Amino acid sequence: MTAKIDQPNPFFPLPYELTVNIFSFLPIQSLCKAARVCSLFAMTAGDDSLWKEQVKLAKMPEGLLVSLLPKRQLFVRELAERTFHVYLDQEEVVSDASVQTALSALPRVLESIEIRADGTAKSNLSRVAFEQIVNCCPNLQAFGLVTSDLEQFLNITDDDIDQLTRSKPALKSVTLQGCSQITEQGLMSLSANCDELHEVDVESNSLTDAFVIALVQKHKKLQKLALSGTTTALSDNALVAIAKNCPTLRSLQLRVTLSSFSQQATHGLIKALGTLESFSFKGCTEVSDPMIHSLSNSLAYLHINGCRSVTELAIVDLANRCQKLSLLAMNDCPNPEALNATLENLKPGKFAQLERHQFLSQATLL
Repeated sequence: MTAKIDQPNPFFPLPYELTVNIFSFLPIQSLCKAARVCSLFAMTAGDDSLWKEQVKLAKMPEGLLVSLLPKRQLFVRELAERTFHVYLDQEEVVSDASVQTALSALPRVLESIEIRADGTAKSNLSRVAFEQIVNCCPNLQAFGLVTSDLEQFLNITDDDIDQLTRSKPALKSVTLQGCSQITEQGLMSLSANCDELHEVDVESNSLTDAFVIALVQKHKKLQKLALSGTTTALSDNALVAIAKNCPTLRSLQLRVTLSSFSQQATHGLIKALGTLESFSFKGCTEVSDPMIHSLSNSLAYLHINGCRSVTELAIVDLANRCQKLSLLAMNDCPNPEALNATLENLKPGKFAQLERHQFLSQATLL
């Protein structure tokens, strides 16, 4: 029931320090809920002293919550939306203890957990943490291990992925980065155990045609698919399967080195995915103008390698069709200067929305 506007707030006459003292008796999940009541409660619930006290009560690693102080309102909003992100600094280590203590202090209604670790110290996250996630998050729908370090989560194994996905068949989004010990067996269990995946982001050197085919044949409502790694085990068969089974795909990233895809399979993939908004592709031997012409009109992000045959006509075509394009990167271009000049001539008209672009003769990441 909505409160009347003229109804007085009983907390307004109280001194700020007294209100903070009252809030200090609240557990962290109640503190986050209180912060969404009104501006006064939001200011009070965000007081540094309350958050430092939560560190002591929950016995959390000092850096875990104190590092959240500058963005505690974001943290409050995430908890209210049943999402929890763990961000760690360079010196901090993602450990079983840090995950256990954090989850024990948070509400069991969490639906999304993301652990992001880009520090220099290696994670020692193991099955113990996965068991805690299974026990504390009965409604989990999204899980992510995010890192730029290919070997950050060395202790995560096939058995851990099997345990998590068996206990959480309702998972709709899974991100597994930096898990170099996961093999095709673990990836296959991800596809088999989950009933309706919508987003899959996997970084692995164990990617195979068999995994991709099994994934897309079962989960035909995929909206995001990101596969990266160093492998020779992906072929045109994987592209054909994606093209055939993923009509609603909005984001596709295939950044796989050592694998090589034919022009025919690549063009067939592009033509089949008419709803793509983000496309990042590496592995085709040669991207041509007809392929560019077949790209979705809804594209907002495009990053492709192998652009040896792309001409200025392709850039004009993109400008005429893709009015939402904000990032454009083409690598292996024979004449990047000419492509760049063509694009600059189209700005600030049809490419006014473009925020970043690059044309390079050698393959790099934007």
